[in-house]
Amino acid sequence: MKKSTLMCLILAVCLIFAACSTPQENSEESNQSKYKAGLAVVASAVETAPTFTADIALVVIDTDGKIVSCSVDPVDAKADITDVSGKIGTAYPSKAALGADYGMKGASAIQKEWFEQAQAFEQYCIGKTADQLSSGVYEGKIADLSASCTIGVDSLVKAVAKAVE
Repeated sequence: MKKSTLMCLILAVCLIFAACSTPQENSEESNQSKYKAGLAVVASAVETAPTFTADIALVVIDTDGKIVSCSVDPVDAKADITDVSGKIGTAYPSKAALGADYGMKGASAIQKEWFEQAQAFEQYCIGKTADQLSSGVYEGKIADLSASCTIGVDSLVKAVAKAVE
């Protein structure tokens, strides 16, 4: 049941993005070949709790495969296993949408909210290839970001790498 709910959530997100990304005419053909955009949703489920996470990454890369723009945002969905039907149509705001209401600042060693740390991660991605980004992760963190981003980035890196593909 958890997997089917998760798959429905992922399918809905993908359909929304597909519907919004219709090709547009551009008079500058050279710009079309200079950059490529990629979108990925990497889903995971917690086995011990009815919780699903969908990490969403949107990237733009240049002809060398280097990231020129990056945006990441996870969505956590918690299911009530006693009333699954009551959750249909429930909105699950993303961590970025929650902003300061996510409540990480007080628990953070660097006193930064989730969205602030995610912005530091997004900036770190710019200028790197997916391989460079992946190779910088050690034990779920990126050492170069320790002053501005202490959140675990494993799943975000996977989503960015998949979007680059």
